[in-house]
Amino acid sequence: MKRAEGSFARAEGAVPFVVSDVAFKPEDLVLLTGISEARKRELTAAAEARELAVWPAVKRGVVAVIAQDPGSGSGKARKARGYGIPVVGEGALS
Repeated sequence: MKRAEGSFARAEGAVPFVVSDVAFKPEDLVLLTGISEARKRELTAAAEARELAVWPAVKRGVVAVIAQDPGSGSGKARKARGYGIPVVGEGALS
């Protein structure tokens, strides 16, 4: 039984921290990753219209990572999850 519990705990820890929505406030920091440059410009404009600040790297204080693929295993997404920062899809800026 202990062996199964240990396997379950390891598997649960491997599930990415993905949420469907984040409540943004003006001046919150967000990060865009895994997105084409053209789409990144559009999303940056959308974020700035909501008074959000687009940050280039993961750091404490970033409210959300906005990714083309929220389940991504990219370095930025992994680091964000390590800090407890949610990784959301592009729709979070809609």
